[in-house]
Amino acid sequence: MAFKNAFLLLLGFVLVSVTIDWYVINFPINKVNKFFTDIPGLVGEGFAETISADLVVEMKDGKLRVNRENPYCLVINDKTGDGILFDSEALKDVIASGGGGKYDEMCHPVVVAGKNYISYLNQEGEYVLEEPSSLLNFTLSKENIEKAIMTYLPQITSGGKTVYFVMPWILMPGYLIFLVLKVYWYVFVVKIALKVIKVRGGFNSKELYPMVMFVAAVWLWVKWIIIQVVMNYLGGQRINTNVMFFNTVLVTIGSIFFVQNFNLGKGETMTSKPEKHDAESPVNLKAERKLRQVVKEIPLE
Repeated sequence: MAFKNAFLLLLGFVLVSVTIDWYVINFPINKVNKFFTDIPGLVGEGFAETISADLVVEMKDGKLRVNRENPYCLVINDKTGDGILFDSEALKDVIASGGGGKYDEMCHPVVVAGKNYISYLNQEGEYVLEEPSSLLNFTLSKENIEKAIMTYLPQITSGGKTVYFVMPWILMPGYLIFLVLKVYWYVFVVKIALKVIKVRGGFNSKELYPMVMFVAAVWLWVKWIIIQVVMNYLGGQRINTNVMFFNTVLVTIGSIFFVQNFNLGKGETMTSKPEKHDAESPVNLKAERKLRQVVKEIPLE
């Protein structure tokens, strides 16, 4: 039995599975297109509700200021009360503690801008103190933010669509290389298993790698179609097969089956044919003539 097309079977699995998983199962094209279509309106409405028309936030000489009586909190999330707190008189120790409860009645500050320092909440829920560079200068208002959205958001969404359609083809070579290298691990385990069960006559190592690749590719196809597509996607289940050594055990069992049923355990290749001995070859004819001559010379009693 020949396994010379094992690589093509593996390549086909990568092409089909990655394409369908990306464009159909994980990130459906219709939902992605709707997201990129709706995002300009969502971003614009968010700023329209959060920022008033006359509000101006200015960073000048490393100091963040707002054209409101301080302390002032710009609420950015009505549900949680999170906001950006401006207090030009706040000192370093107050900024470092996120206000220390001083501003809790106004909002829950995720950013506190003081006299010369800024602090913000990190992922651990702790305030991190920063001293902005004096070279940092900008002005933010509702008007220039909306202009920036109108100018740059279409470019961002266009780039996002390009990344979405190109990404699977970038991932495919890496995934294929990973699977090809993983076959070496399977071969290593299969060799150990074959020695443990003491396959008679040894086995042909040259044929082992393509055979194991064939078994691994078949298993990947079966697992993906039955579990990922039929049961998880169509059936709405959430079955996880990424159990430690689960694939290794099944590929090893399948490989041992092929070794014992396709003469790999007798030192023969799966693609080779038994050598035929031609009785009419010159060597055989010469030996036969010599034997006849010896028989004639034997004296008869």
